[in-house]
Amino acid sequence: MKKRFGLLIVSLCLTGLLAACGQTAPVTTESGMQSVVNSYESYLNAGDVKGAAALFDTPSYVSVVNRIDTVKGVIDSNTWNVYTDVEGWLEDITKVDYHLTLSDCQLVSVRIVCQTKITVNGHIVEGTQEMAVQGSKITAISIFNNSIE
Repeated sequence: MKKRFGLLIVSLCLTGLLAACGQTAPVTTESGMQSVVNSYESYLNAGDVKGAAALFDTPSYVSVVNRIDTVKGVIDSNTWNVYTDVEGWLEDITKVDYHLTLSDCQLVSVRIVCQTKITVNGHIVEGTQEMAVQGSKITAISIFNNSIE
């Protein structure tokens, strides 16, 4: 009887291990990535910091090349800022008159690369934005601001 019970326990453990081995992490498809990008754009434009922040994985980061100086209405060339407090960064950019338009998004390797048009405090900034998405979470965003009007 003890032998059968022992075999039953071993059998159940092996079944559980085999089932666990068959599971894989969620596969990120291009349409799934685009859905996350669309949600990010919508939350940001609605000023919903909590909604946008919930899309980010922990840890994650945002890097910005050529920071926008909204007071002077210029791009600070050759600047590179990295924000690891993503929610704080989102709060900062939604405090001003900020609107993001992402267009021509394409999958490039493991990132979605989009053309950007940001309207901030009456200035129009154009550039590109790259988002790394794994599963349904953003792991990194790189923003490249190229011109300001």
